[in-house]
Amino acid sequence: MYRESDKPLGTTSQSVIVDRLLAGLPHAHGPGAPAMRRPSHAAATHRPVASRPYYQTARFSRDPRRSEDTALGAWGRVLLGVLLGFAVTFWPYQMCGFPLAGYFVGTGTVMIAAFWAAATSWNRRAPVAHILSIGLLIWGMALTGDQLLQRSGYASAAAAWSCE
Repeated sequence: MYRESDKPLGTTSQSVIVDRLLAGLPHAHGPGAPAMRRPSHAAATHRPVASRPYYQTARFSRDPRRSEDTALGAWGRVLLGVLLGFAVTFWPYQMCGFPLAGYFVGTGTVMIAAFWAAATSWNRRAPVAHILSIGLLIWGMALTGDQLLQRSGYASAAAAWSCE
């Protein structure tokens, strides 16, 4: 019986596979050998999925060159959220009943805008815009919490939910 190491070189099944693969290389037969046939023009223009830009693959269907997908778009979302967060602080003084519900809708919109800006700035790799949008999210939570805590009895200043 022959062991694998006792067989003559070049007779194992693995070496046959390796020889076949080496024969397919362009310069396997030496420098004077004819080069392998080039693929046709149609095959040369087709690029495999891995070499395509990421926005042309099936997973990413959006073009990053579109205006809403750039870092400028992320900054625009942050600016809109900051303006809304600043404007909510000038809400009418009477905070009860329907105006209070409108205020909570406004602060909820600030938090949604902040989350939207944070997600966009994260995807567009805009770190300063992302930090500002996280700060805006915390600001929206603080505005909401200020009014909620006064009405829940936790804060020292008490306020009512409805106007009397």
